[in-house]
Amino acid sequence: MKINSIFTKNNKLKISILNNQYQHGDFKICFSLIYSIQKIDGGKISKKIGRYYEIYSEQDELIFTLQDPRIGA
Repeated sequence: MKINSIFTKNNKLKISILNNQYQHGDFKICFSLIYSIQKIDGGKISKKIGRYYEIYSEQDELIFTLQDPRIGA
């Protein structure tokens, strides 16, 4: 399995899961972010502590809408 991540220009995080031999929901993707997640497409949060997240995937592509940055606003 390989996981690629990219931040888009409109403050979204896109995660692509490649060569997945597991069923979605059988594994978690765990990470911490500077900004909070406002919305998830393609998965659901199983655990959240501060800005640490554990996500169950439902699709091969997850898109996270993040909170608006406060710097430069």
